[in-house]
Amino acid sequence: MSEARRGGVDRLTVISGGAQDPLVLAGIVDPTAGGGVAAPEGSTYHRYVSAVGELWLKYGAANTAWRLVSTGGGTLLNVADLTALGAVSTPGIDDGSVAYVRSLDAFYTLTKTGGPYTPDGITVVAGAGGGYWLGQVQGRWDDLQGSVDAGNRQDALTREVYRDTNLLMLFFRHDQDDSLHFVYQLPHKWRGDTDVHPHLHVVPMADPAADEDVYFEGQYTWAPIGFSPIPALAGWTSFNATLTISPGDIYEHMIAELGQFAPPASPTASTCLLLYLERAGTNVLDTYDTNKASGTPAANLAVLSTDLHYRAEKFGTITEYS
Repeated sequence: MSEARRGGVDRLTVISGGAQDPLVLAGIVDPTAGGGVAAPEGSTYHRYVSAVGELWLKYGAANTAWRLVSTGGGTLLNVADLTALGAVSTPGIDDGSVAYVRSLDAFYTLTKTGGPYTPDGITVVAGAGGGYWLGQVQGRWDDLQGSVDAGNRQDALTREVYRDTNLLMLFFRHDQDDSLHFVYQLPHKWRGDTDVHPHLHVVPMADPAADEDVYFEGQYTWAPIGFSPIPALAGWTSFNATLTISPGDIYEHMIAELGQFAPPASPTASTCLLLYLERAGTNVLDTYDTNKASGTPAANLAVLSTDLHYRAEKFGTITEYS
């Protein structure tokens, strides 16, 4: 190590662990470990671990006050995969630092103040020094809105204004089996091995005296690009769901969860989910039969929209379709 003064100003020391550099520090050490490495504040320390270069910055007076600024030669932490990310020692890395994971083409942020978080292939427990690496894109939930059209049953949803407004809405009735169908085209950033959660946004239009249930039945199938043909009904998966309406829920925006649907065997970018849904108003399990005050009395559940929650894996695909 060397240090010089020129014109009364300290020159910052550059310390290197490179074998070919004349300023060789004995051994390749972790500058935050043990007694640390003595150097003026602002010094940089270069070391090479398994042929990967690291750049450290001295940010305080203590010999251990070193911060890992870059690894892998990039401007961010740059690691091969999540295993390598979990092995990164974090004492010298600030909360909020970012790592790029090459195998996923994804960015992760270090949090030392939140948690605890459960490792699940999306969240990574940091190495020595503690904290968690959270995917900036991978594993984050987002909405995907789907198309909404009347189904093929004889009974169609009622279309009339909401209360005393001029806004036209669709309404399920409790005295018939109303049906809808949806198509969701999954975005390129969807993590294709994870479940998706479709649901309806609805508004109860009648106030029951006690809890009453809306009962839904339906079928869904997947349509990845370029794989097996979209099946006939025998190849679809059936599901049912229940939404409980309680006293006081009238006119509130509510979510009717339709289930957690497993992904297809061979997901692709722009995979489509096809879904058919009925409110089985004539089924004994549908007990929400309180009439609304205006309009068609039996049309007691308004439909606002439909969407699907999915987990993202990346910003998008590198090529157009994969």
